Amino acid sequence: MKTELEHFISRYRRRDSTDSPKAPDLNDSLIEFAKIHSYLESKGRLPSPCRCLIEGYAAQGNAQSLRDYLVSRGVKTIDILAVDLYDLPSVYARMGYELPPLRFQIGDARDLRGIVMDASVDLVIQDFLVNCVHPGDVSAIFREMKRVLAPDGFAFVSFTDDACTRDVAEIEPAVSAGSVNFHDQVPVLHDSDVWQQFQGRRFRVVETDGWGFVTRPYGRLEFFSPLESTLSTISTAGLEVLARSVNHGMDDHGLLCVRHRCILGHARAQGGAI
Repeated sequence: MKTELEHFISRYRRRDSTDSPKAPDLNDSLIEFAKIHSYLESKGRLPSPCRCLIEGYAAQGNAQSLRDYLVSRGVKTIDILAVDLYDLPSVYARMGYELPPLRFQIGDARDLRGIVMDASVDLVIQDFLVNCVHPGDVSAIFREMKRVLAPDGFAFVSFTDDACTRDVAEIEPAVSAGSVNFHDQVPVLHDSDVWQQFQGRRFRVVETDGWGFVTRPYGRLEFFSPLESTLSTISTAGLEVLARSVNHGMDDHGLLCVRHRCILGHARAQGGAI
């Protein structure tokens, strides 16, 4: 029987049916990033060699998509470190997938000390990780991003705001995020019988005045915060939105999403947020 984690990874594979919605992967995001990266002109150039950090690695093709993107922009030498809470090489092997060429370490994006040195990364990739962790942990993720990012480095961050949950039925007030102690267990991917009965429904997340969504078919939790809340968290961490794109699409759970792709850098004295 396929485990919940294996289901999560396999959902990123391209579907044969063109009318079946799929989970967006890094290649989809890089298409959008290409549009706004060009707006930065010379200020947006990435060094060669380029030290890259992917926080959260699920879709098999992410590393190759990133290599193709950087090579097309004149980056000759590319070093990719991927970190994830799970032993993905073992999971990939069990599924018959090959882990692409990269360095991998089990690690927590909230605290990468001992894995990633201060100011040592030229490009951080964080593709919808914000939607996979409880909002109470998002500020720590962005603070840690600031720590590892080189002074002239960039972060490519994708996330979905809370608009997708507006037409989703709410769970009764008696059941809320407080039913599970998120900080005592992994909130990214977990097997929780508590949520199985509430698939396809939402609950209020007090920290951000946003919503949690119980996905099908395993009762996994995803989180959606107001745009203003996420942008405020980025700013408070000492990072600056240098460019941002907005587009719409339907995910594989049937949610009509507003997706934001942001290029971040260290906050400067003169704000350049978009």
